[in-house]
Amino acid sequence: GRRHEDYRLQVSHVGQRVVAIVQLGIGPIRARRAMKWAINQLAPKRVWMVGIAGGLDPALPVGEVVVPHRLIDVRGDEIAIHPSDTLFQPTTAVSMLQVDRVILTSQEKARLHQQSGAVAVDMESLAVARACQESNIPMQVVRFISDTAHDSMPPEIVGLVSEEGNPQFVTALMRIMKRPRLLTELLVIERSNKVVIAAMTKWARDFRERLIQWDEEA
Repeated sequence: GRRHEDYRLQVSHVGQRVVAIVQLGIGPIRARRAMKWAINQLAPKRVWMVGIAGGLDPALPVGEVVVPHRLIDVRGDEIAIHPSDTLFQPTTAVSMLQVDRVILTSQEKARLHQQSGAVAVDMESLAVARACQESNIPMQVVRFISDTAHDSMPPEIVGLVSEEGNPQFVTALMRIMKRPRLLTELLVIERSNKVVIAAMTKWARDFRERLIQWDEEA
């Protein structure tokens, strides 16, 4: 991939379409800034926001795909995603909650689920959707559950991925040396990550086929 300013960019062709993949990074501020840059530089006709989310609904397993019809945050902001704007129809009428920090404990996940009614939580989707809305660009969110509502994670995971979205191996090693049991906990998370990657890979293949079919039907 190539780098433009702070953002990693990959461009390829799928059927008759040019598809650009931009690594937005972590958090609502950076994601919005990156999306505005992508809109200005690439002028996309449609946007798919693809990534991971934490589960709030206890029924969602690791690797489950969530395609929300509504995005909300803890401050009361809200955006509805209309099915007519999407390539993939929302699986069910569900909401995604945006927060500005990692939610670590099952207790806090239960509280957020009860308060918001959202089935999953992330840190970027609403910010990206707002940037797209301001430019009248149809967008859709596709998130894969990386940790369930029942899972609590060690506080040391915060900072193990940079704001740009890149793993911080030296930081991880230092924290493991300080608390060796952290290695076992990170290996559990790594097993979940493999499930997520498999689900995302399957979705990406399906996405490519649908894009090609979309061109053929146009």
